[in-house]
Amino acid sequence: MVGGVGPLCPAFVGRVSAMALSVMTVMARTTEAAPPPPSLRPAAPTPPTTPTPWDYIPEQTFEVCVDGNTEPGQWNNTRLLHLAVPDGPPPPKGWPVLVQLLVVPFGSTNGTVCKPGPTPAAPTAECAARLASLVSVCGGGPNATDQNNHTAEYACLRCVYTHHNVTSACQGGDIKTWCHVTSKVRSYPPWAPPEETLTGCFPGNIPGKYANTSTCSGRFDPHAGALWEQRYKQRLLREGIAVLLIPPYKADAWDAYEPLWSEGLDRPLFDKLFKAFSGGSSGPLGSLDRGNLFVQGWSAGAQMVSWLIESQFRGDLYSGTAISGALFMSGGSHGCYSTPPNATGACANCDPTCGNDRYHDEGAMHLDPQTGAVPRRRHHQEVQDGRCPISTTAPGCSSCGGGGGNDTIQPCCGYCCPTDFAEQYFADHPDQWHRHPPAFLMQMSTYDINADLCASSNYHDTLVKHNVPSTLVRPDIGAERCFCVGQANVTAADGAPFVDQCLANAPNCDPTTEKADFFNGNLTTLCCLGHTMGFAEMVEPLVSFTTALAA
Repeated sequence: MVGGVGPLCPAFVGRVSAMALSVMTVMARTTEAAPPPPSLRPAAPTPPTTPTPWDYIPEQTFEVCVDGNTEPGQWNNTRLLHLAVPDGPPPPKGWPVLVQLLVVPFGSTNGTVCKPGPTPAAPTAECAARLASLVSVCGGGPNATDQNNHTAEYACLRCVYTHHNVTSACQGGDIKTWCHVTSKVRSYPPWAPPEETLTGCFPGNIPGKYANTSTCSGRFDPHAGALWEQRYKQRLLREGIAVLLIPPYKADAWDAYEPLWSEGLDRPLFDKLFKAFSGGSSGPLGSLDRGNLFVQGWSAGAQMVSWLIESQFRGDLYSGTAISGALFMSGGSHGCYSTPPNATGACANCDPTCGNDRYHDEGAMHLDPQTGAVPRRRHHQEVQDGRCPISTTAPGCSSCGGGGGNDTIQPCCGYCCPTDFAEQYFADHPDQWHRHPPAFLMQMSTYDINADLCASSNYHDTLVKHNVPSTLVRPDIGAERCFCVGQANVTAADGAPFVDQCLANAPNCDPTTEKADFFNGNLTTLCCLGHTMGFAEMVEPLVSFTTALAA
């Protein structure tokens, strides 16, 4: 079904303003650590009264176009949102809703085309000429075939970024467009059953038969746990929580810092969006309760969750908008990955020359180590320092223990999230911590290929220190290798469609090279990419967290 923005049905049942959620930590993060004793493990979540079938597809789904432009001639800020609501009519105040901040968007399933906005400015003549000189070396360009497959496009991106005469003349968006990176959508529909996320990866579902083809390889999300993301969306819908999927204005780009929030594209979009909730629209968005929001994000989306909390308490969100709970997947504070002098806590003296994604298109504001300038946006450069190809508890490769447990070794800024810090508002107003929304966080246990391994635990520990309810879930160390599909000896994975694949595929994935192997198309067996979107053990705790607060 297709809906538009404009006043709808009223919306939902009152929310619990405060809740004594237990602090939950499922697993230690170091490879040497043993599982916590039974007394420290969380009680098993209450099982659903009616099991949710794995093939469940919601009946009430909508595609909604929201125009976030505030004046003529702006960048195209019209976005395609996907919404699913539970069966039946909404409660009196509207549906409580999980607002999911995407990194990679979903395409339309029924041909919805949003109103086109102004075309982004073309690259400068100098940039275009330098990019054209690399066609024979790196590929890309207007004549390149776009196969909606990450492998070729990211190979082009990495190649271009090795030519500094090009990166100095071009913006990050110019290079991504040249390499066709900006055109990506997910390889499965927004409400697909979990099994469809790995379509093409296991022909005939024969144990051990992994297909290294364009239908499977080159797609990050399925290898990072998209199966479990689809599963918890199913579960939430069956428990009476609507789910709204919001794409960034371009892949992996959210305005989670100043001045971009005040000057950029996300703030006006969220203003129009939340205004449409609670009867402010005659379309499906009007059936959502703006006073009962759950905001969830993965990776860069997690930092935007933190920024929306900051924005709510600064008074930047539409009147009446209230975040009941915040959900962080492989991420944490909006202060993550900043560089001195803006970095704080364990990162205050971090090394700006190392870590993953050393330069960011839409990262926190950084001081350029060479020029001293603070550019509004930085060129995205996927450069991994030799001493920290991924984030672990090795000295300097995370903020864990204040820089890998050795204060004399600077942590890499690209793998560093602040300690004792959540949002700037609460740093400035410490008497307001009691108003901070409860949080649910999850991340890998022993390594992360794209984020500070302690991004989630630093945020969690900060909230716990200030008596804010927080839940942190990590997979058992023995279940990390197959987290994206689950495995037979993990009770939470019972019923999942691909658990046999874990036992059939030898554990020959090297965490330090798996991302490069993935993007280069070199995988010959199942390798779950250690920047998790979800895993079996986090589904029911997430559902319990959300439904308890929404009640």
